[in-house]
Amino acid sequence: MSTATYTFFPWFRRGVSNLLQPGAGASANSVRATLTGTLTVAAGSRQADTPPITMKLLGPADVTGIESRQMIRTEPRAGTSDFENNYLVAIDFYDEDFPWRYTPFLPDLGTHRLPPWLVLVVLKESEFDRPTGPAGSSSSFNLTQAARRADIFPVVGQEWAWAHVHLNQKLGGTTAAPDLIQLRGLLDADPDLAYSRLLCPRQLEPNCSYTAFVLPAFETGRKAGLGQAVAETDNGTTRSWEGTETLFPIFYEWTFRTGGGGDFETLVRNMIPCDVDSAVGVRDMDIAEPGFGLDAVSNPPNKLVGLEGALLAPTSIRRGLAAGSNFVAKIQPILNAPADARDQGNQDPIVAPPVYGCWHAHVERVNTPGADATWVNQLNLDPRYRAAAGLGVRVIRAHQDEYLRSAWAQIGDVLTVNRKIRRAQLAIKAASAVFAKSLRPLPPERAMALLSPILGKIRGGSVTLAAAIRASVAPRAAFSLAMVKQLRPRGRIARSLFPQETRTTAIGSTITHLTQGTLSAAPPRPAPGGATVENVNQAVLQPTISPAHVHGAAPHPSPVQLAEVVKLLSKPALGASAVASLPARPQFRFTGGPNDFTLPAGTRPKTSRQFEPGDSPGAADMRIALTEFNDLLTTDVQPTPPKPTLNLNPLHQQALAATEPQAAFSTRFGRLLRFGATDALTYAQNRYSAGSASDPTWPEVMAYPDIKDPMSRPLVNLSSEYLLPNLKLIPKNTISLLKTNQAFIESYLVGLNHEFARELLWHEYPTDQQGTYFRQFWAVSSYVDQQGRDPQTLTEALKDIPPLHHWDRASALGSHDQCDPQDSDGPTVLVLRGDLLKRYPNTFIYAQKAAWGTGTQINRLVLSDPTGELFDTSPQDPRLRFPLYKAIVAPDIYLIGFDFSLDEIRGDPRLEETATARAVAGDKLGWFFVLQQAVGEPRFGLDTAPPIDPSPLVWDNLSWANLDVAVGGTIDLDKPFVSPPGGANNGSLAWATNAADMASILYQEPVMVAVHGREMLKNLSPSS
Repeated sequence: MSTATYTFFPWFRRGVSNLLQPGAGASANSVRATLTGTLTVAAGSRQADTPPITMKLLGPADVTGIESRQMIRTEPRAGTSDFENNYLVAIDFYDEDFPWRYTPFLPDLGTHRLPPWLVLVVLKESEFDRPTGPAGSSSSFNLTQAARRADIFPVVGQEWAWAHVHLNQKLGGTTAAPDLIQLRGLLDADPDLAYSRLLCPRQLEPNCSYTAFVLPAFETGRKAGLGQAVAETDNGTTRSWEGTETLFPIFYEWTFRTGGGGDFETLVRNMIPCDVDSAVGVRDMDIAEPGFGLDAVSNPPNKLVGLEGALLAPTSIRRGLAAGSNFVAKIQPILNAPADARDQGNQDPIVAPPVYGCWHAHVERVNTPGADATWVNQLNLDPRYRAAAGLGVRVIRAHQDEYLRSAWAQIGDVLTVNRKIRRAQLAIKAASAVFAKSLRPLPPERAMALLSPILGKIRGGSVTLAAAIRASVAPRAAFSLAMVKQLRPRGRIARSLFPQETRTTAIGSTITHLTQGTLSAAPPRPAPGGATVENVNQAVLQPTISPAHVHGAAPHPSPVQLAEVVKLLSKPALGASAVASLPARPQFRFTGGPNDFTLPAGTRPKTSRQFEPGDSPGAADMRIALTEFNDLLTTDVQPTPPKPTLNLNPLHQQALAATEPQAAFSTRFGRLLRFGATDALTYAQNRYSAGSASDPTWPEVMAYPDIKDPMSRPLVNLSSEYLLPNLKLIPKNTISLLKTNQAFIESYLVGLNHEFARELLWHEYPTDQQGTYFRQFWAVSSYVDQQGRDPQTLTEALKDIPPLHHWDRASALGSHDQCDPQDSDGPTVLVLRGDLLKRYPNTFIYAQKAAWGTGTQINRLVLSDPTGELFDTSPQDPRLRFPLYKAIVAPDIYLIGFDFSLDEIRGDPRLEETATARAVAGDKLGWFFVLQQAVGEPRFGLDTAPPIDPSPLVWDNLSWANLDVAVGGTIDLDKPFVSPPGGANNGSLAWATNAADMASILYQEPVMVAVHGREMLKNLSPSS
C-alpha cells in the first residue's frame, strides 16, 4: 500500500543557540546558557573590536506559558472516546524548532541527542487533582498519592527520544549527514513542510480516561510556570519531576478515553473468514391461519414455509409451498372477488386483500402460477413474497407523512400546468362543437374561402396551402374575404348577377371556374415589346436608315454595305470571340455628326483592359461595348409557362386536418405548457407513454415523485430479522459472504409503490397510481464509478429495479435487477461482524483480482496490486472492483455489496495453492477482498502482540510484548528487550539511538489485509 514519504530529524535549532560553545550551557549553578561575543566597530578605514560581551540566553526560567496557536494537532483529538491503547499520545507544534528553542543544553553531535525544554505526560483521573486556593491555579495540577512518577514521566536523561522534527518530504543525504542545504531551500519555499512533535512514552490502559498535559521539562521552568521565584544560582539542569514537588503548571491540556480491542491491525487480524450457516437468510413462517377468511390452510408436512430476507447464505435452502398445499386455491378467489363483482354488474366495491402491482401490470386478477407464471401471480400467490410486499406496506404506513412531504416538494409546476390543461380541454370541446357544426359541412370552395386568412400557416407538403394556390391558375383574390363578402347570397352583386335559385352556390361555382381557368378576372397580358437584335437588323436594312458617319466610310452606304453592317450586328459578329479577332485599331476614334460625343467618365466601361495590344482607348472601349451589348441583346427570355389548374379537394382536406381543434390546440399550446425544462406533452410521453398531438384526450400531467432514500434502512428499523433472518447465527469477528435475494427485494419494493400510490390518491396527488416512486433498496452513496458516467446516468444505473410499468408481464419475479438483469441472485454481499468498522468507519473495502505469485510464492495466490498503488492512481483498472452499496445492521454487522457472482469470486472450484491447481485453473483465480486502513495523519506506537505472520523486517515485528514495561508504565530505553523481534534491520535504524530513529521505528504504517473469496465459500458446491 502506498503511503506518504516522511523524513524525521532528532532535533532542530535556529538562531544564536547554534553558536553555543561547550561548557556554555546551563549547569548546576547556572539557570541560563551564556554566549560570549565581541562587536567590531568600523569608521572609514579604521575598525576596532569592543571588549567581549557575555549574553544570557532565554531559557525555561523565562517562559510562563505558550500560545495555543502553536499547537496544530493532538493525537488523539480532544474528546476521543475509543483511542487505541497501543498507540502513543502525541502533540504537534507549528515551529519546527519549538521543543528545543529554550533548551539550556548543547546538542550531542556524536549521538544526535538534544533534550527538549517541554515534555508530554498522560495521567489517569485518579493520578491528579486541581489545586484550590493560593497554592495553585486552574492552569496547574497536583499529583495524588495514587500517581507513580515512574509511570508518568520519561526516564531522566531519555527525554531526547520523545521529541523530533517531521518533514513531509524525502530529504537527500544520509541518515548521519542529511542535506541541510536542501532542507533550507525546502523550508524557505514552503515553511509548512516541517513541524515538530512531542511523544509520551507511556503505555496506555484499555477503557480508561486520560488527560494529556504539556509541561516544562526543567525545574526552573516549573517554577516560572507557577509564578515562583527563580534564582540565578538555581540548578538549570534539574528535571521538573526529579524532586518531590507535586504541583506542576499546565501549558496545554486535552482529555480523551481509550477503547478496547486494540488497533486496526489487531481488529482486522481478528476477523476470521468462514462460511455462513445455511440457516441464515431463512426462518420459519406458519401459514395455517393467515386470516381474512382463510382457514385450514395446509402446506405439508408442517404448515411452514421459509420466510426469506433480502439476503441469503450461499447454501440457503428455499422452502416455498409444497405440492399438496391449498394456499393458492383458497386465496385466489378472495383476491379476484372485486373484479368478479364488477363483471357481474355489482356497483358496490368489495374490500379484499390487494393485488400488488395490479396498476403497473394492468391486471385485475391473479391466475394460478403454474399456468401463468408471471411476476404478478408469483408475488400475490406465494405467501413468502406477499409477506415481503406487506413489509413495504408497513413501512409506508409508518413513514407516510415524511414521504408525502417529499412528494409534494417535487410537484413543481404540475398543478399550474394541469389547471391550464383543463382550460385547454374546455376550449377544445367548445371549438370542436363549432368546427363540427359550422366548418366541416361546408363545401370545399366555401370552406377554403372562409379559411383563407390562415392558409399561409398551413403546410401542404413542401409549401404552404397559400403558396400552392398562388402557383395555380386561380387568382389570389379568389379565396379572399373580400370575394366572399361580395358574392354572399344576399349581397348586391349576387342579386344583380345570379338568379335567385343559384345565389347560394354562386360563390362555390365562381371559385370552381376560377380554379379551373374557365373564368378570368381580366384578359391575358400581351407579350412585352422592345428592341431585339432581329428587329434592329430589320430596321437597318430599310432604306430610311439614318446615315452613320464612321471615319473612312462612304457617306451613303449601298445595300451591299448595309448587309455587311447587318452581318456585323448579328449575334456571332458581336460575340466576344469575334470582337477579339479584329485587328488592333490604334487610330480608331469617334468623329463627325451632330450626335458624336465622348462618353462621360462615370459611364465608361469598367474594364480598362485592351483586347488587342495597340488599340486606342476608343477602340478598347468599343470592343468592350460591343461585347456587353451582345450579351444584353442575345439573352433569350423564355415565355412564362402556363399555370396549372387547382385541385381543391386535397387542399381542403389538409386545411380541415390542420384546423381540427384537438390537433390545432395541441400544436399551438402543447409546447408552451412547461413542466420544468420539458413541455407537458413530451413529459407525458416520456414518463408514462401518454399524450401526443393526435391524442384526442390530451391528458393531464401525472407526477411521479422519486423517493431517493435507500429503503433497506426503514426495513432494518422494523426488524433486522426482515433484512437478514437468523443473523444471530453469524459469529462475532468473522468475515463471510452472502447472496442477494432479488425476489424479496422486488416484492418489498412493489409493496412500497403499491401502498404509496394509494396514499397519493387519497391525498389528491396528481398521479395515476402507475408510478414507481421507490426504486432504491441499497445505499449507493459511496459507490466509485469506474466508467466516468455523468451524475444523471450514474444515478439511473444504480437504481435497484427498472420502473414497474416497464416490467414485462410475462417475466418472472426476481428477474428485474437493474444492475445485472441476467443474474437472478443479484450482487454478492461481503458481511463483516465485529468492532473493526465501528472503530474505523473510514476503512477502504474493495476487491482485487487474484494472481499467481512469483519467486518463493510461485504457487501462492497473491494480490494483483500488493502495494495498493492502483487504488490511489488507477481506480478504473479492471483488476479492481469497488462496493456497489453498503448497509449497517446495528450494532456490529456491516454489509458491503459487490457486483459479481459467487462463482466469479471463488474462481475455479479446483483452485488450490498447488502446482497442479495452477496448471488447470487458468485465469479463474477468484478475487481477494481487501480491507485497507485509511491513510491519515502519522501515528506512533507498537503492536499489542507479536505478528502471527512475521515480516522480514525487524522493526515491523516489534510489539509491546518485546518491551520490559508494564501496562500503564513508561518505556525505559535502558532496559533490554524481553524477547528481540525477528527479521532483518531495515536501513541503519537502531533502538535507543536518537529521536529520529525512534520515530521511524514507532511510526505505524496503515495496514492492508486481504481475504480470498474461496476461504468464505468452502461449503459452496460447484455451479457446473
